[in-house]
Amino acid sequence: MIAAMRMTTFWNAIEDLNGAAWSQREWTEILGDEWAPAATLLRPTDKKAEDLVCRRGCLDGCMRRVVPLIDGRLRAECGNPSPICDSVFLDEAEVNILALDPQKLAKALHNALSLIGEAEKPRLARAAFLGRYEISPGRGFPVFLYLPQPMFSPLIDGLDSVADSPPSPRLVLVPSRRSLTLAEVQRLKAQQATSMALEDILLWQARKGFQISAEPSILFAGLIDGIIGLEKIRKPSITVPTGTTWEDIELDLSNAQQFTATILGRTRIIVPHDLDMVKGPLNKPTLQWTLLEQFAHARGRLAIGASSAQRQKQKLVEKLNAAFGLHDEPFDIEGGCYVSRFKISADGLAAAAKRKRRTS
Repeated sequence: MIAAMRMTTFWNAIEDLNGAAWSQREWTEILGDEWAPAATLLRPTDKKAEDLVCRRGCLDGCMRRVVPLIDGRLRAECGNPSPICDSVFLDEAEVNILALDPQKLAKALHNALSLIGEAEKPRLARAAFLGRYEISPGRGFPVFLYLPQPMFSPLIDGLDSVADSPPSPRLVLVPSRRSLTLAEVQRLKAQQATSMALEDILLWQARKGFQISAEPSILFAGLIDGIIGLEKIRKPSITVPTGTTWEDIELDLSNAQQFTATILGRTRIIVPHDLDMVKGPLNKPTLQWTLLEQFAHARGRLAIGASSAQRQKQKLVEKLNAAFGLHDEPFDIEGGCYVSRFKISADGLAAAAKRKRRTS
């Protein structure tokens, strides 16, 4: 059986290199056995190395100049005035500059963690949403990837998108244990965000590719416990009979910022506050409430849309499940659209507008 490999050298290297880029020759020399899996995460650039670090012949790591020869070959020569290391011949591919491809890494992590949802386009030095890890339908936590880089200004805060959002259990993946400062770790913890290093949780196996190092129930135990703890604290704001499913619920947008809910024959009015969909001192409706109104006008069927819209949809799922005390996914996916399992419309609002026109 082929053993799974950790890639500690690689994760540390991409964090230390400006632009996470290096010549192919240097990648292979520094990574050794890690080169094969690392190569699946790299992309060629349009640049070629003009010099290479001598790692084997010189104690002080001199620079070898890449010199083209008349016969078309390349040779790396010692850059010292008095050569102290031997020249080496190179293949043309060895001087190609290869850089980390954040999108390939995002795809590998998406698959290894079995995430749902579309990932944002990841960038160096900026935290990007990768998707959601689901414990069960409608219950889970968002996952972010953060790739710090030495070339970026310290004034750029790449964790803004994670740390400045409302506190909730979430996971931030970083390359190594030294990726975050103590202050950054504490800032994330204050927002209930957990950081994990790829050097600890991600393995490579030739036949299976990238995979996580332990069962999700063990690896994410702290995050799962956090979600369960919040569910115990947050009691449903809308009481429904035992055994209620989403198919038993009807929502009719009957007025501005107001739904009439019918649940197994029982009717009540629902406003944004009932669904925890208000913000600020004026309790203005959130984007999730606006999205729910859009579902109403579209009679429960909306195109999936961009990744930002998908995140709002997932937040809507969390708010609805919390408010009604349910744990199932309230939306199906059909033909590139989200389709609500509960009946939703804006018939009441349309009827009110019609009555107003008659009396005016």
